[in-house]
Amino acid sequence: MSDLPPDRLSRLPQRWLLLAAVGLPSLLWMIQLCDALYDCGCHALWNGAASACNVHAEHPPHCPWCATGLWGSVLPPLTVLGAQATLLFSVKSKLWAAALAASAFPLVGSALGLLFGWATGYWT
Repeated sequence: MSDLPPDRLSRLPQRWLLLAAVGLPSLLWMIQLCDALYDCGCHALWNGAASACNVHAEHPPHCPWCATGLWGSVLPPLTVLGAQATLLFSVKSKLWAAALAASAFPLVGSALGLLFGWATGYWT
C-alpha cells in the first residue's frame, strides 16, 4: 500500500496536526510580517487587513506583496507552509520538527519578503 515504513506511517496524523498547529498561526500573522518588512500599513486580518496598505496610495512605493497580485498573496504563505510541512514530515523528532517549522515562518517569510522587496525596487 505504501512505501513508508510502518513507524513513519503511524506518525503521519500527528504530523498533520502539528502542521495545522504551526501553519495556521503563520497564515494568520503573514500580513503582519508584511507590515514588519515593508512598513506598508497592513494590519491584522481582524483589524482592517490591507485597507491601510500603501498599495492604495496614489504614489509609490507600493507594498511588494500587495502590488504583485496573485504572486504576492499566494507565493509567500505557500512557501512558508511548504517549508513547514517539509520540516515536519522529514525531521524525526516531533519536538525538533515543530521548533524548526515554527522558526520557518519568520525566516522563510522574511527571506522571501526581502527578495520581493529587492526585485520590485521597494527600498530604492
